Amino acid sequence: MLLSAAATEPSFLIGGDLNEIGCGALWNKTSDLLVVEGDESDGSFLELDSDISIITSVESDHLAYYKDDLKLKEAFRNSQQELKVCIYMEIHLKLNT
Repeated sequence: MLLSAAATEPSFLIGGDLNEIGCGALWNKTSDLLVVEGDESDGSFLELDSDISIITSVESDHLAYYKDDLKLKEAFRNSQQELKVCIYMEIHLKLNT
């Protein structure tokens, strides 16, 4: 909704329905922007070919897959290798520890 408010009107695929429009996906054939919510629960977010990533949080809620915090943080560090821009939304986010 933030990008729409900025008049960019991107296409998007996210994990839940937006209250404002009642669905979790929208295709705008006139936009060259696509916003995708990556799923870290099974590592599949590492398969996304992205230019920009916005990381809103890294929490220990998927340790059944990653086994420990270090492997979870390593996955996020690996996801940043080919990015042009990576934005962290939490001040206390520490991927280097």
